[in-house]
Amino acid sequence: MTSKPSYYEILGLPKEATQEEVRRAYRELSLSQHPDINRSPGANTQFLNLKEAFETLSNPARRKEYDQRLTQESDAPILEYTLYSRTRLPDLKEPQLLYAYLDYAVSEKYASQVTPTLNYCLVIDRSTSMQGERLDTVKAAAIELIRQSKESDVLSLVTFSDRAEVVLPAKRYPDHRSLEAQVHFIQASGGTEIYQGLEAGFQQIQWNQNRSLVNHLILITDGHTYGDNLACIDLANRAASQGVCITALGIGSDWNDEFLDTLTQITGGNTYYIAKTSDLRKLMQEKFASLNQVFAERVSLKLKPAQRVALGGVYRLQPEATPLNVSEQINLGSILRDTNLSILLEFIVQPVDEDLYRREIANGTVSLILPSDPSSVHRIPVTLSRVVGSLDKKEKPPQEIIQALTHITLYRMQERARQEASAGKIDEASSRLQRLATQFLSIGEKDLAQTALMEAERIQQTSMLSPEGEKAIKYATRSLMLPSKGKEERQY
Repeated sequence: MTSKPSYYEILGLPKEATQEEVRRAYRELSLSQHPDINRSPGANTQFLNLKEAFETLSNPARRKEYDQRLTQESDAPILEYTLYSRTRLPDLKEPQLLYAYLDYAVSEKYASQVTPTLNYCLVIDRSTSMQGERLDTVKAAAIELIRQSKESDVLSLVTFSDRAEVVLPAKRYPDHRSLEAQVHFIQASGGTEIYQGLEAGFQQIQWNQNRSLVNHLILITDGHTYGDNLACIDLANRAASQGVCITALGIGSDWNDEFLDTLTQITGGNTYYIAKTSDLRKLMQEKFASLNQVFAERVSLKLKPAQRVALGGVYRLQPEATPLNVSEQINLGSILRDTNLSILLEFIVQPVDEDLYRREIANGTVSLILPSDPSSVHRIPVTLSRVVGSLDKKEKPPQEIIQALTHITLYRMQERARQEASAGKIDEASSRLQRLATQFLSIGEKDLAQTALMEAERIQQTSMLSPEGEKAIKYATRSLMLPSKGKEERQY
């Protein structure tokens, strides 16, 4: 940022301050800073700066030009854009929900940075259930990724069943074609113990792990792990603390989605459902392409809600849509050069007795590291607040928030149906799935609507959801969370 205080800082105001707040701040400060009262050295300059700040921010046209100049002069690698579900916060006597939409884009000053160097490990399930087409497809996809790797990339490959084997040790391989035979020789056998593979893969990444590389582990499996869930979660926490992200690809329907979701979300990663083995290669290609677009790593949010405000939920909308766990530090994953990082925060705001003009919602920071400049940790302040007052009855939330909440509601509906089914509430789960099908039809998702109706009928007949239908609905509703508009349409 520029070293000179901004006009907002001079007036002690947030960037979204209203015209009334600008006038109020100026009136109060001018009384104490006027040279007739303030006898300290530099009082005249201080008062002139105050006056200049007021004259600029109180004029809408000049303020807009000034905001644009602030953005252009900023040295921050990331630009922030914030939207709220309400322009004002009604002074209600009961709890209310408020949504904040945070969007982060790469500053144009940094957009031309070179493609990052990767340090990635493929951790492949080779248990007996992977035998045949599944394992053949995984090996073919792995070979394609190896061929596309840069000579500067550090790559490794680990297979596992009830034990792990390092097929390709972590290092830079100048001749990628020489590795293909070793991948072809992978054979299926044994049971599924995911921890064995994760531990071996994590160790391979650690040999070369540093902040100048994009450190990523890609787990590919088709089954449940047995008895080592807690060890896997502990490893995920260790990986997150060292800036290693985990992505999981679940093939078929016989794997624990709640477990893999927990595992990946800890590190800021994501889980993908591969219903058809033939879809695996395309998805792996897309994931590999996104790794080569990474601009910032170890992106995390530390947020402290204000008094009588609670953070009810966090959803990452893009680049990979997923709900995130509410915790003291929320790992957001990466920021890509060609795709903004967008998150939606849900706040539960309790009533207060004080007569406030502006209500603080939360404060915190988004921190990140640039692989191109790993010596520094960049921190972007997050300050969320709203003016208290009556709403215009005709006012609607911004379209980005409406679209996000529409799809988040669908995701929550299917989660609730799953919970009801697990609790034996068959009629409630079936009715909820039928309502979900109606919602799918209203947005043109006919195939999803059909799947939901089939599951509603199935649960009435068998008292349980099918593994295929359950995962199809869950991950489809997650992927429906729409991305925000491009950064060129916004004033950061």
